[in-house]
Amino acid sequence: MIRFPSDYRTVMSTTDELSTDRLTRRTVLLSCGSFNPITHMHLRMFELAKDYLSRYARPQHVVVEGIISPTHDAYETAKRLAPATHRCRMVELGLQPMNAVPHWVRCSDWEARQPQWPRTLPALDYYKSQLAPGVGLMFLCGADLFETFNVPDLWRDEDIRRICADYGLVVITRQGSDPWRTLEKSPKADILQEYKNNIFIVEEKIPNAVSSSAVREAIKCGDSIRYLVPDPVIQYIRDNHLYES
Repeated sequence: MIRFPSDYRTVMSTTDELSTDRLTRRTVLLSCGSFNPITHMHLRMFELAKDYLSRYARPQHVVVEGIISPTHDAYETAKRLAPATHRCRMVELGLQPMNAVPHWVRCSDWEARQPQWPRTLPALDYYKSQLAPGVGLMFLCGADLFETFNVPDLWRDEDIRRICADYGLVVITRQGSDPWRTLEKSPKADILQEYKNNIFIVEEKIPNAVSSSAVREAIKCGDSIRYLVPDPVIQYIRDNHLYES
């Protein structure tokens, strides 16, 4: 039996470990959300997921690309949402090459360009259709989003089922979150348990409470946001007077 480090928790069966531990899967990670604005924590989620999938998941995943897909302007739950053109540009600025080395994560404006707000499942279906045969797609999210599966009328049961069954999730923990409770004891636990082998919960060992809402509030109060978001994004926010009121 394959043993995992005690500070990482994942959900997978011994049978799957033994039957697939010699296989490798090429995988693309997709993160959907408002990115209002993008923060360093958003980018760190990709690194955490990539590291975890390559080191501890069975079968091993070779993450070949990451995609950030900012939501449409009609996104129903976002507050003080900057226009998608600004949010996409801030993501692009946050992903600028470091030391001339291109970032393995890219921004896509597909969701933002749609006639209306697409739900997460249609977005996953679209991005999967653009991948080469044999390349898988997984949904990357924070534990706060994962816990919204329990919000009444926000997620369709069939969407949750298909996301888990056809794509799988990588869930990054956050301070104050309990994704294991969502997985095991929530109103949607029956669906999630059915596909638990496709759900990877990655524990962030360096607690970080950085969030877009906290950044927006800091800007509104005139506080510094340096080291919370990439420097080019800070300059863009200033130049365009975003989140000031």
